[in-house]
Amino acid sequence: MLDAKIPPHVTIVFFQSSNKQELVDILEENVVEFKSDKIFFSSIEMFLPSVLYLSPILNEYLTSSNMKINEIYSKVASVGDCGRYVPYSWVPHAAVATKMNNDEMRISFQVVQDDFKAFQGNADEHWQDVIHIRK
Repeated sequence: MLDAKIPPHVTIVFFQSSNKQELVDILEENVVEFKSDKIFFSSIEMFLPSVLYLSPILNEYLTSSNMKINEIYSKVASVGDCGRYVPYSWVPHAAVATKMNNDEMRISFQVVQDDFKAFQGNADEHWQDVIHIRK
């Protein structure tokens, strides 16, 4: 992920718009609504066929962040990824590897499984610095 210049992050929404700068601007205008809080990562999971991710425990902070951003963006953009990131219908995740073939998935999962320990992190309140807009 870092090779692709994507900073570590937890995906909580996915929107599509022809005006990506508008999405950035709207988030920057509303960033004061989002505070820093704790996130506890407890498991390793996969989106088959090619994504390995760490799964945070869904808590009030993640749920309310998803709901707030959906409310803000629903007026100006469409929900992406077949509507999988709307409130009560999404999987918060922190991808650690993507675009792997079957052998790479097996090896990667084994490595992470052998070394993974549950941990707690803090969500950064500087959302505008980590927003990733795909082209």
